[in-house]
Amino acid sequence: VPGAVSDVVRSRSARLPQETRDLLDLACVIGREFRIDVLADVRGSSSAAVIDALAPAIAAGLLEESEQPSTLRFAHGIVADALLANVGGAQQARVHAAAAHSLVARGAGVVEEHVALIAHHAYAGIAAGAASLAYEWTARCARLATARLADEDAAVLWGRAAEAASVADPVDCRPRLDALVEQGRVYLRLDDV
Repeated sequence: VPGAVSDVVRSRSARLPQETRDLLDLACVIGREFRIDVLADVRGSSSAAVIDALAPAIAAGLLEESEQPSTLRFAHGIVADALLANVGGAQQARVHAAAAHSLVARGAGVVEEHVALIAHHAYAGIAAGAASLAYEWTARCARLATARLADEDAAVLWGRAAEAASVADPVDCRPRLDALVEQGRVYLRLDDV
């Protein structure tokens, strides 16, 4: 993010209430577009409280309503990127882990398009204790990629699943080996062994 843009974003956000700035820090980790209920779960508050706290950010033009119900998005991707640059890695991992748990608890995984979102958040949240969740959902995402004949994506996902499995349970190597075998099968189909 160019320095001048970061300065403008920081200047605009600095005028907002602290609670709003705190929520923006969480929201930019969740993504450029985010569900209000998931942000509320990550924050540990109600959706109504989150909506009220984010109203100043909407008024300032940093956020806007999305076409999706109960969803907001950053007015420009560069706004989210500028805010994200100020969020530490450990905090990002905690937010990703909490977002993954929220999406699973809210049943988002029954919608195929959300499987990748859960896998993304869980994998990014491994350092915050989401390794088991990352293995489960990344493997599920890899299976979907294979079914769609997106073998290059599946190979990457099986590698991530193997990594997550080794963190989730360093003693039981079976899940890691299963993921590596699946990755090998994908590489064979790609003729990239």
